[in-house]
Amino acid sequence: IVRMNDSIDLGVIGLGAARMSGSGIGIGLQAKGTALIHRRELAPLANLDLYSVAPTVTPRLYRLMGINAGRYAKGMTPEPVRNPYSDEAIEARYHTKVVSLVAIERKCCTDDAPELLEIVR
Repeated sequence: IVRMNDSIDLGVIGLGAARMSGSGIGIGLQAKGTALIHRRELAPLANLDLYSVAPTVTPRLYRLMGINAGRYAKGMTPEPVRNPYSDEAIEARYHTKVVSLVAIERKCCTDDAPELLEIVR
């Protein structure tokens, strides 16, 4: 697990993870739960899979995302995992949580962040 301190942009986070990965495949994850799978040679917004409706992403879906990332690393073309739709994604109570999490994430982000690699066990 590597924490990116220089951006809260999910595409940049995922691309950075992919560039650090030996397989060239990386998973980017924001504090609010939005996640994507990225490949090192793609542009920041050209990800492989996107899990955008964070309140509906369950531990099972995160596990499937990891499985798909492994399949991409093996050169396969996995079936994308579909997010279940829920009204929760557009309700005001969800937006309050998201705004709070993004504000915290933004406070931790600095333009001059050193390039550090932190290994968490």
